[in-house]
Formats: sequence, structure tokens, C-alpha cells
Amino acid sequence: MSLEPQRRRYQFSLRWMLGALTGFAVLFATAGYLWKAGEEGRRLIRMNDLILSNGGYWGRDGVGRLIDLPHANKTQLDTVLKELKTVDGHTSMCFNDGEFCDAHLKDILCHRGIRVLVLNNTLVTDDGLKQLVVLKELINLELDNTAITDAGLEHLAELPELQNLSLDHDTITDAGLEHLAKLPKLKHLHVTGTKVTEEGIAKLKRDLPNLEVNVYYGM
Repeated sequence: MSLEPQRRRYQFSLRWMLGALTGFAVLFATAGYLWKAGEEGRRLIRMNDLILSNGGYWGRDGVGRLIDLPHANKTQLDTVLKELKTVDGHTSMCFNDGEFCDAHLKDILCHRGIRVLVLNNTLVTDDGLKQLVVLKELINLELDNTAITDAGLEHLAELPELQNLSLDHDTITDAGLEHLAKLPKLKHLHVTGTKVTEEGIAKLKRDLPNLEVNVYYGM
């Protein structure tokens, strides 16, 4: 009795099983991708609703995601920043005129690609600035009307890409400017309402000849 028909049936069955297994694998992989994509979409919708309901704005700039949440109290900030940890790609963050403090800085440091950080009229202190050293891509930093002093500026010297720095109405002096001389890419500095002098600015500009300093005395 010839075994050829049996061999052919066996080979056909084997090919069918392999094809079926491959099909199921593709099906499960596709389902997993769609589930993940759906979950990502739902997370983004929750994030958007959360920020908008707290008076903020969330969207994209030319580089990545941006968030603007002004006038936020501690409870609002705690809630939003907790959820923000689940969404990558943020490059611009603005928390003006609210209760943003040093503790909240810890919540945003997972976004190492931040390039713009605006914290005017917030509760950030010198101790908080120690944490910013991990933001090696930071280009623009605004700290107007905060508790920042000369001691805090020493930590900013570890931000190699920093180009724009605003310190209007902060308690800083010429001694603090000496730390900024270590920022090779610094192009724009705002120090209106501080205790820096013309002599201190002139010395800094000798170290950074391309620096433009914006200051108005008597304000």
C-alpha cells in the first residue's frame, strides 16, 4: 500500500495548521496594537479634559506637547501633574501665577526633553532649582517675581543649552551674575527690578559678549 496519499494529507494538514497559527498570531498582535492605541487615545482625552476643566491649555508646538496652566492652586496642580506623568513628549510647560512649588518640580522632571519652562509668580525657591540640572535640553527659563536668590543661580550654571533667562523682580545681585558667566549659550537676560548694577552687567558681558541684557532701573 502506497504511503504517498497519507504523506500528502499530512503535509497539507501541517501547512494548514501553520497558516492558521500565523493568522491567529497576526490577529492577536493587531488586536493588541488597536487596544494599546485605543488606550493611548483615551488617556490623551482624559488629560485634555482635566487640563481644560482646570482653566489651562494643552496642545502642541513646533517641537512637542505644551501645557499652560496659570493661576492653579495646589490641588489642581497635584491632580494634573500626576496624570501628566503618563503622557510623554512635553517640551514646553507654563505654570504662571499659581501655587507651583519645589515639590511640583519633581513631578515634571520625568519629561527630560523640556525646552521651555515658565514659572513666573510662583513659589519656586533656590532649593527647587537644584532639581533642574537634569533638564539638559532647557533653552528658555522664566522665574520672574519668585524667591530665587544668588544661591539659586549657581544651579542654573549646569544647564548647557540655556539661551533665555528671565529673573525680573527677583532678589539677585552682581554676585549671582557671576554664576551665569558659565552659560556659554546665554543670549537674553532680563533683570529689571533686581539689585544688579551696571558694573555687574558690564562684567558679565565681557565674559559673554553676545549677551543682550534687558534691565530698567527704578522699577
